Amino acid sequence: MRGMYRGVIATLMAVLLLAAGTTAQMGKNKGFTEEDHIFIGTFVSFEFNSTSGNITDYTLTAGEKGPRSVRVFEKVTIENFSTPEMGEAQIRTVGAVFKAVAANASIKAIDSPVGHLKVANRGLATDDGVLAEARNTVNFTLDPSLTATVKSGTPEGPWVINITGENFRSFLIISAGSVEIQDSVISVKLVGPQSVHFHGLPLFSMAAGEAAFREKLVDQAALGTVATMVELRPEAEGKVEIVEASFRGDLQVTIQAALENRLSLQLISSDPRGAILALEISGELIRLDREIRVQLDGKEVWQAPALDHVVEAAALGKAQPAAYLLKTGESLKLSVYIPHFSTRTLTVEAVYTESGWAAFLLRPVFWILLGVVAAMGVGVLAVLRKRG
Repeated sequence: MRGMYRGVIATLMAVLLLAAGTTAQMGKNKGFTEEDHIFIGTFVSFEFNSTSGNITDYTLTAGEKGPRSVRVFEKVTIENFSTPEMGEAQIRTVGAVFKAVAANASIKAIDSPVGHLKVANRGLATDDGVLAEARNTVNFTLDPSLTATVKSGTPEGPWVINITGENFRSFLIISAGSVEIQDSVISVKLVGPQSVHFHGLPLFSMAAGEAAFREKLVDQAALGTVATMVELRPEAEGKVEIVEASFRGDLQVTIQAALENRLSLQLISSDPRGAILALEISGELIRLDREIRVQLDGKEVWQAPALDHVVEAAALGKAQPAAYLLKTGESLKLSVYIPHFSTRTLTVEAVYTESGWAAFLLRPVFWILLGVVAAMGVGVLAVLRKRG
C-alpha cells in the first residue's frame, strides 16, 4: 500500500508540473563560433575569407535532431566583393547571425534549420569617377551530389532555382537580376541594390504540410509578396532573440513586449505597400496547445483556413488583414498579410477558450484542485488504514 501511495503522489507531482507549464527543452540554438576562419553553428557551418569574400563548404545539418548533414555549396564567390582601399570585410557575429560587409557587397548567414544565406550588392559605385549602379556577379558552385534547375523565372527576374539531391531540397531566390546555370555553377548577375537568397528545407522530419507551406512562402518571397521571414527564439533570462531574413530592406521588425504566452512586435516601414510577414515562434515562448489570437494595432485579425487565402489577399491588395497558422509540434508558423505599412503593432497571444467544460479542464487551476483533492483522499485513506 505504501508503494501505491508513493505512486499516486508521484503522479500528482507530474500533473502539477504539467499544469505549471513545464516543457522539455528543445535544445536552444547556441549561435556561431569561429576558429581559423571557420564558422560553426547548430545547423550551419562554412569557411569564410574576409579578403576575397569567398565562402567554402557551406553545409546544413540537422542539429540535435540527427546526424545528417549536406554540403550545399562547394564555394560561393563574389566577383567584386571589396576594393584594395577598403581591404578586408568587417565581420560581426551576434548569436545566430553572421554578417560581413565590404566595399561592394555584404553577406548574411543565419544559423537556422533552413540555413538562410543572403548576398546583397551595393546600390551605387564609382566607375571612372562617375557614380553609377553597381554591378556584380555571384557564383554558387554546388556540391557534386546536387543539381540545379529553374523552378520559375523570367529574363530579369524574379527567379526561383531548385537545388535538389537525395532526400534534399532547397532554393535560390532572386527577386530581380539574371541567372545562368552551367554544369554545377549558378551565376547570378546583380545590378544596383539587388540580392540573392539561399533558403533550404530542414533536414529533419517535418510536420504534415510543412514542406509545401515553406515552399509557397519561398515562391511569394521571390515575387515580393513576402517582405520578411522572422524567427523568435528564447534566450537566457527570459529574453527573446529575433532573427530576420528580410526580402524588403526598408522593413524593421523589433520586439515591443514579450510576456508569458504573449508577444508584441513593432513593424516600421517607409514603404506603404502591403506584404506578408512570415513568423516562426518557438513553442518555448507560446503555448501551442492553446487557442492562438492575432491582433494588428489592437484589432483581431481574421484567421484564414489556408495559406492560399492570405496569398490571394496580398496579391489583390485587399484592405483587410488576414493570417494563417500552422502548428508543427515545436513551433508556431504564422503568415500575416498586412495591407498597409507605416508603424504597426502585431500581437500574438495564446489564450484559453472561454466556454465549455473542455476549456475549464485546460486551466491549471483545475489540475491544482484535482491534485489537492487527490492528496486529501490519500490522507483520508492513510487515516482509515491506521484505524483499521
